[in-house]
Amino acid sequence: MIERRLLRDVPEGSFRVCDRSHGQVLLPSPELHLLLRASELDALDLALLVCEYCGTYWTRPDLRRGLVKRPQPMTSRARILEYLDRVPRGVRGVARLRQAVDLGFDGSASPRESGLALLQTYRDGDAGFGLPRPVLNERVELSRAAQAYARWPEATPDERWPGTMVCAEYESDLDHGGGDDPRALQKRKRDENRRRALEEDGFTVEAIFADDLRDVAAVERLMKRLARDLGVRPNWAPVAGWLEPLRRRLVGYRCVI
Repeated sequence: MIERRLLRDVPEGSFRVCDRSHGQVLLPSPELHLLLRASELDALDLALLVCEYCGTYWTRPDLRRGLVKRPQPMTSRARILEYLDRVPRGVRGVARLRQAVDLGFDGSASPRESGLALLQTYRDGDAGFGLPRPVLNERVELSRAAQAYARWPEATPDERWPGTMVCAEYESDLDHGGGDDPRALQKRKRDENRRRALEEDGFTVEAIFADDLRDVAAVERLMKRLARDLGVRPNWAPVAGWLEPLRRRLVGYRCVI
């Protein structure tokens, strides 16, 4: 049990009733919980937590895969910002949480997707790639010809860059079960059909594999490919040694709580 003392009133909707059978048991709303954690976490770890609360998973380090899927997000970046607009002046953590919301993403389906999106877009002085921001797992309507591949009227690429015809799909044996597991094979087949459908409609689909994230040289090659696809000039001139700690932190093979 962690006890925190709130020195100021909090906005309406900051608590949710969990159990009425033994009086009222209240839980902090996702927005209040993020605000409380803002004074404990730095901007990147807080941004990862924002992605989790605004995504369709929650991290479970005690499980083999490290996460559990949920049907819908607990909140959104817009709802967090609306909540912060109602927080009284002087409350700690507001500025840091706003920064984390600005860095974070809606719609992520896994810690790896969250970390990859942050790795692509993060910029801190001379450290960071600063690529354009994608949207995650947003539906794309398919033409009739493309539906012949996907067998569905729409597709949800892992990443899509608005205003372009560029998508990215993250592929991982770890995420898909690996080996000859029938469910993993079926998932890989669906992913391949989705890529073909998107390509049929003129999208450039960049497949991102686990090996693309395992070392600094591979990450730099990946970012250069994405920059080429997006038609932007790679403008990073990083100080020596900045990338490996960031790579390990954002896409290392662990879950970040």
